[in-house]
Amino acid sequence: MSRHASILIDVSRVSTLSEAEAFPATPQRVGPSRSTIVLIALCAACAACGQSSPPPPVVTPPAGTETITGTERIGWDQPAPNLAELATFRYAIYVDGTRSELAGVSCATSATASGFPCTALLPAMAAGAHTLELASFVVDGGVLESARSAALRVMVVR
Repeated sequence: MSRHASILIDVSRVSTLSEAEAFPATPQRVGPSRSTIVLIALCAACAACGQSSPPPPVVTPPAGTETITGTERIGWDQPAPNLAELATFRYAIYVDGTRSELAGVSCATSATASGFPCTALLPAMAAGAHTLELASFVVDGGVLESARSAALRVMVVR
C-alpha cells in the first residue's frame, strides 16, 4: 500500500509575507523527526514479533548414555503442518551447550504421527561424554529458534 503526503498552501497569505517570514534565517526541519524515525524502526522490528518460532524437534532419547563413534547420523521427528513449512526450517545442535548448525539435514517427504522423520550428520566431537540437544529455527529478519529438544547423552569412543 503506498501512502502520499498532501501539502496544503494558503495562497491568500503568500503575498502578505515579508521576505523574512518567507525565508527565515533559522533553518526549519524538513521531513520526519528523529523520534518519528525511531518509532518507524521499532514498528518494523516488531513486525517480526508476530512470527513464531518453529516447533522443537521431537527426540526420544534412550535411558542412560548411548555409545557412538561420532560418524553416525542423528535422527528426530520434526513437527510441521506441511512440506512447504518444513522446508523453511533449519536446525541447530547444542553439544555440551555450544551451538552449531547441523549439516547434511535430510527429512522424509511424508509425516508420521509425530512429524517428518529427519536425520543429519553429527558434528565432530572429541572422545568422551557429551550432551546433545536439537533446536529448529527460521531466519526471517532475525533468528527465531524453538526450545531445545530433550537431551541425548552420548559417549564418543574411537
